[in-house]
Amino acid sequence: PVEQTKWLEERLASWGLDFAVRGQLIGVYRRTGQFAKAIALCDDRLAMQPYDVNAHMLAAVIHESLGEWDKAMARYKAALAISPENVSAMIAAANCSISAEKNEEAVKWLGDALAVLVRQLLDELVVLHQQRAERAGGQRVLIVGNGRAGSGGEALIVWRTARHGGAPEWL
Repeated sequence: PVEQTKWLEERLASWGLDFAVRGQLIGVYRRTGQFAKAIALCDDRLAMQPYDVNAHMLAAVIHESLGEWDKAMARYKAALAISPENVSAMIAAANCSISAEKNEEAVKWLGDALAVLVRQLLDELVVLHQQRAERAGGQRVLIVGNGRAGSGGEALIVWRTARHGGAPEWL
């Protein structure tokens, strides 16, 4: 690791923004217990690329491995502020909450993740049914009452096809 660390540090000094090199060096620092250096590299990356979700996630994982639950959670929340439907960040935040013995918070994170996954699944179903309807000479899929996460709304999918005289089929 010493030779690899030196080589990576030299590359980073000369290449600057190269996240692949930075990521490898962060990994070496993590494996060798140099957590402060690893977090500093994540922060350097964020100073250059403030919307880098991966840098927030990686810093969060390091904080979590050190038992720094509040710092880890702040990083997960920062990642979610950039990418609000990042299911990986929500699940990681739930795991962090469990480690911090904040079970109610973990349930909320898992509920949010499930809501996003259901919405993504419904979006995929809409596309599939639209394609099916188009192939069958139909009109399109219509979504009625599509609720957002936590709103309690339900999605109702109606598929109309010309083959059935335009009468709706409830799916």
